[in-house]
Amino acid sequence: MLQIFPDWSLKLAAHGPDGLIDGKASDQASLLNTAHRAAWVAVFESDLIPAVQGAVRWRIIDL
Repeated sequence: MLQIFPDWSLKLAAHGPDGLIDGKASDQASLLNTAHRAAWVAVFESDLIPAVQGAVRWRIIDL
């Protein structure tokens, strides 16, 4: 968490305010494929409240 602020200041100094816009990390492949991402969109758009539905965390296998 504390490393975020030095990272942001370096991005700001190097690229200005546009440098603070997050992009995809280039060093690690995404764990979610297209189907997983679509399932997440469906979950978020359905206004589910995980604690109410009995889920305390979401895993890829849950999708």
